[in-house]
Amino acid sequence: MNRFRIFGFVQEAESGRGMEGLEVEIRDADFFVDDLLAVTATDAQGAYRVDLPSAQQRVFHEKPDIYLVVKLENGRVLATTRNDLQKDVVERDTEINVNISKSARIAAGLEKDAPRASASERESRLKAWTFYPGTDMPESLLREIQEDLKEASSILGLFKKYMDELAGNPDNDALPFQKLVQIFRQSILPIDITGHVHGVWMCFKTGDQEGPLSAVGNFLQMLAGTALDAQCPWVGKTFAELPPDRIVSMTDGTISPDSKAFLVINHFRRMEGRIPNNVVFEFFNFWSGLADAAADEREKYGHDKNGAMMIAHWGPSVRPETVRDVLSLSYRWQALGNKPPLSWLVDEVVQSAQGLYLGRILMATRKLAEPFNSSRPSADYAYQPAGWFVIFSEDWNAEAKRLFPFLKIPM
Repeated sequence: MNRFRIFGFVQEAESGRGMEGLEVEIRDADFFVDDLLAVTATDAQGAYRVDLPSAQQRVFHEKPDIYLVVKLENGRVLATTRNDLQKDVVERDTEINVNISKSARIAAGLEKDAPRASASERESRLKAWTFYPGTDMPESLLREIQEDLKEASSILGLFKKYMDELAGNPDNDALPFQKLVQIFRQSILPIDITGHVHGVWMCFKTGDQEGPLSAVGNFLQMLAGTALDAQCPWVGKTFAELPPDRIVSMTDGTISPDSKAFLVINHFRRMEGRIPNNVVFEFFNFWSGLADAAADEREKYGHDKNGAMMIAHWGPSVRPETVRDVLSLSYRWQALGNKPPLSWLVDEVVQSAQGLYLGRILMATRKLAEPFNSSRPSADYAYQPAGWFVIFSEDWNAEAKRLFPFLKIPM
């Protein structure tokens, strides 16, 4: 008898840690009464799995619309995906993950609300790196970075210090660039980034230019740093998980439907009184066909436009010297409809602190006139660095409002 599988994870929304021992009901949504198809429990990793016989589908008048109900041992409902149905599930394996927020866990008695942190504890948290154990960073550079951090209010404040030092700087191999590269190499792979994150554009970099001209060759940063004064109209991203069928259709089957991938949308904001910002804003609006943000998005996050989409997934870097996985955000997929130069770009993101992510912008420099071919080795496109940015969870909003008041982050 043919069977199909419903599987996934129940995990803490903030950390991605699995939640053990929870009851998971698999249900079919119906007009009158929702049918209970199976019951299972999460294991030590928060995983669950149920195999359903395909022959069971004969009892349905139509293809089932699957959702989960997650319960405690006492029967209390902890979460449900009833408002996010997996529709018309027949004879295909389907992954459904459930993130349980901290507020929901506290309300259910699974954990206690942490006491308000003291000023020293908050400072310690804001200065705590999430680096891989050990370090291959040159000792002198690591010592300089740690000394820089002592003088900064936080790791985000340290990034702002490097932004300020690079503003209008024509040196394409300036010391802050070297420090950012080392921090990127040492930072861990992000566990999970979901939903909306605010962001700040940091700086441009004119490729791998070396030699005598590198000291004056970063014309992009010299021009943009002087004109924009770090007040770029880009202000963040939203990550929305893609269902398996859309992963296949949007990436021509290159990314496995069994893996996790996200559709990522950029956000832009017009900053009144900032003429260079508004010129760039209007260019993006015209060239990329940005859409107006919904009223609730404007109120909650403060951006005006959405667009310039990417597909994000975990995988190898496109840079040959980066021998590690990254969270790759590619504008290159033809299904996204991006125009050059966006269609030549790939962003790569790592986690430098809890909820704080460092990203670098990479641009293809070869085969630009040809449609992107994901089966080609990345080396064929000769990706070179084009800039840096930072994105952060809402835990960093208060610090970001202080450091970057032009973002106008609603609280």
